[in-house]
Amino acid sequence: MSRFRGDAALTGHATLRQAAAGPRTRLAALDRLGEAVVVFRPDGRPAYANVAARELAKALGFAVEADAVRSLEEAVVDAGGRVLPAARRPSEITRLTGRSCDREPITVAAPDGAPHRVLTTTRRTTDEGPPYGVVASYALEPAAPDGGPARNGSTASSGHAVAPAPGGSGPDDGRALRHARELFTTAFHQAPIGMALLDTEGRWLLVNQALCDLVGYSETELLQRTLHDITHPEDLPGQLVLMREILAGRRSSYQLDKRYMHADGHVIWGSVSVSVVRDDSGAALHLIGQVVDITDRHHGEQRLQHLADHDPLTGVLNRRRFEEELIRQLDRCRRYQEHATLVMIDLDFFKDVNDSLGHAAGDETLQSIAAALLGHVRSSDILARVGGDEFAAILVGVGSERASVAAAGLATVVREIDSAPTAITASVGATVLRSDDQADVALLRADEALYEVKRQGRDGSSVAPAPSSPPPA
Repeated sequence: MSRFRGDAALTGHATLRQAAAGPRTRLAALDRLGEAVVVFRPDGRPAYANVAARELAKALGFAVEADAVRSLEEAVVDAGGRVLPAARRPSEITRLTGRSCDREPITVAAPDGAPHRVLTTTRRTTDEGPPYGVVASYALEPAAPDGGPARNGSTASSGHAVAPAPGGSGPDDGRALRHARELFTTAFHQAPIGMALLDTEGRWLLVNQALCDLVGYSETELLQRTLHDITHPEDLPGQLVLMREILAGRRSSYQLDKRYMHADGHVIWGSVSVSVVRDDSGAALHLIGQVVDITDRHHGEQRLQHLADHDPLTGVLNRRRFEEELIRQLDRCRRYQEHATLVMIDLDFFKDVNDSLGHAAGDETLQSIAAALLGHVRSSDILARVGGDEFAAILVGVGSERASVAAAGLATVVREIDSAPTAITASVGATVLRSDDQADVALLRADEALYEVKRQGRDGSSVAPAPSSPPPA
């Protein structure tokens, strides 16, 4: 029981009182403390006991239920071993009078009759009273050098000795524990990144100011929500899978970039690291999370990705990205028997535009054509500029019955553009994608259909006939 020895100091009175007076999600934050803490209602009944309090009760031999701990003070005895009247117990003194007790020594009789000296510190948690709500902390009194209980000159002794813990323990242990706790508290609350302690259901138990600033909620507002409440709906399923894996012990931690919903409704990006705290039996107690704001970085990466994927002149996809999309579409055709049509669009006599009107006029013409085509295709379709005067499209869901009409429609769009410096037409070749197609084979068929239009005089469209047999492997 040496871990329960030391000064019951209620480190950070204001913070602890606030936690003890708050909702149950905030009360659970008391579990992070190493000292035993019990919260009493104004009627004197225990409302909450933290993990250390339950462990202390067990160590002394009391039967403990998951959510209701028998108050240690119910077993307080006087010097003669008689049960102490309730009004003389530290928690009752504070409840009935509002007066705090600091390191008040009491003697607790364990079920086996063994006496244990316990130092008790109490504070009221409510302003209205008496009676008041009370928070109390308990710690076994450190053993004196002679093996007996350490004496506090300002308090009376009960006359009962404290059994020394195996290995011994003294005041230095209590000071070291408080120092370590203060270091943790300082590091936690002053960390420049978001930090949080959560229960296994994703409820916030403790949050720092950096996390509150990141998501736009006050500490009180955030503690009334859960991690899932502020997670972007599209990222929630993946988050739940990772939480199940870490709680089941299949991984010790996880990292991911995810989206949060800010209090004002906009989306923010965070780089998240989560680890689990377990008890001696391996059961998960808490989750510890760290969140770094990467919103600016993510937007920067998006801009770079956009530049890598798009044609800088027209703003549509470039050839490299189009080829990637074509491969993805062919995979969907194989897996899900999805219909799609590949279209190649070549501008007729576009070189003459550059030669007669200049490259600035040529660029303006390309921009007008790209805008017109983009306005014609659906959001599910893919449009790209794949060469100087060539465009390509993937029309998702368009099969052999509609391919001819769709290709002709694209040729018409180019022909009817009136915002370009000069009138221009296009030759359009199309092919319906097959489940056994390869990208290069499909592109070759569309090109052949396009050149058939050019041979027939340009300004039109053609759909390649379906191959009579599958292409060679």
